[in-house]
Amino acid sequence: MESVTANEDEPPPPPSGYESWLDYAVENFDTRDIWLESMFSDNSATYERTKMRDAARSELRDLRAAALARK
Repeated sequence: MESVTANEDEPPPPPSGYESWLDYAVENFDTRDIWLESMFSDNSATYERTKMRDAARSELRDLRAAALARK
């Protein structure tokens, strides 16, 4: 296997299958701790973990749309 030297002035590319590091972070962030905390909080709402990730995806889409609108 050939070794590739990274350019220290440039960020590494996102993992294969992801458009950006933000996409990777949204798809892979740990929702378990947040979910457990919601189960034991005084707040009566306990959210499904998939809904947490869906909310993060929605926020990322909104950020992208706002950035495009400013161009």
